This record gives sequence, C-alpha cells and structure tokens, in this order.
Amino acid sequence: MREEGLSEWLARRVAGAAHHEAGHATAAVLQAMPLQAGGVHVDLEGSGVTHYWNRAPGDLAMSEEDQRERERTVVSLYAGDVAQRRFLFPDVPDDVVFQRDMEKIAALLNEMCFSNSSEREAHAQALRGRAEELVLGNWEIVDRVASALLAKTVTPMSEDEIANGWSQATRRAERWMSGAELADIFRGFHLHATIRLYCEIEREPE
Repeated sequence: MREEGLSEWLARRVAGAAHHEAGHATAAVLQAMPLQAGGVHVDLEGSGVTHYWNRAPGDLAMSEEDQRERERTVVSLYAGDVAQRRFLFPDVPDDVVFQRDMEKIAALLNEMCFSNSSEREAHAQALRGRAEELVLGNWEIVDRVASALLAKTVTPMSEDEIANGWSQATRRAERWMSGAELADIFRGFHLHATIRLYCEIEREPE
C-alpha cells in the first residue's frame, strides 16, 4: 500500500474509532449513565476509550437495579460497535472488532442467569437492538461528538491513560475531550450529562 493510501486508510480507521467512542458516550448519556471527568480519547492508530459509569463484571448481586445496570452497560457497549460500523460501512476492515467490549458483554450476560442459551441469545439481540435504536436514531449527536473529538489537537498521552492500557500504539499521543466538554455538546442537544469524578462503586472505563 502506498504511503498516501496508508494515511487515508489510517485516518478513516481513527475516525471509525472516534465514532465508536462517541457511540458509547451517547448511549450512556441517553440512558442517564454518568460520564467521568476523563472524557473520551482516541490514539493515532484507531484505538480509544470513553470514561463513563458502567457496570463491571464480578458483582453477582441480583436486585432489579443490578439487572438494569447490567442491561444499560451492555447497551452502551454494543453502541460503540453499532456506531463504528455505521460510519465505516461497507468497508469495515476485518481487524475492526470490539473484542474487549464483547468479553465484558458476555460476562455481564452470564451474570443475568438465563434459563437456557436461547433465552440468553434473545436477550442479547434485544439489547443490541436497543443500542441500534439509540445510535441510529441519534446519529447527529454521535457524529457531532466524533467530529469534535477528531478536531482536537494531538497531545501527549497522560501517564494515567498509558497505565490504563487501552492504547497499544507505538506513538503515545492522542486526541481527547474532557467529560465537561462532552457535557457541553450534549447540552446543545438538550441532553443533561452528569459527571462523576469518582463513583461509590468502582466502575471501569470503556
């Protein structure tokens, strides 16, 4: 692949990652899930992370609220893939996957204790359908968040983000927006985004 062709491909891959993270953030806010101050990030090779409240696998409590937390998290995780594929379609590279998200989705679905695999699969499909509704029905918001992120100046990646491990890029640089900047964008669409510096229960960034 010629260098300029590679640059075009890489730029599109990074833009796809920005839409992936915008999908996470948008679905989270639409489900009243708080953002975190760390905001949203993409590196220069097509990986990213969104810091928002979400249910981490491992807590096996089974109250109605616990189940709602799992479902909202699964929807937000699916939303990243939905948005990335909506942006890149039809030329989604084979290596554009959301393996880490899928591992978390599988763990959360397992914690919901379905009676059989068919019931589990049906519920998973219903939650992905909900993610598609949120992303495709609010594409203007998703695209606005992604575009704002891609317009950011490239800056060195912080030690905290390096330690987080979401980026495997050789160049430790990124584009990022804070939670407050994200909230401003959502406010322009009449959506209220809560920002929490710390959560009462530890949650993981996605």
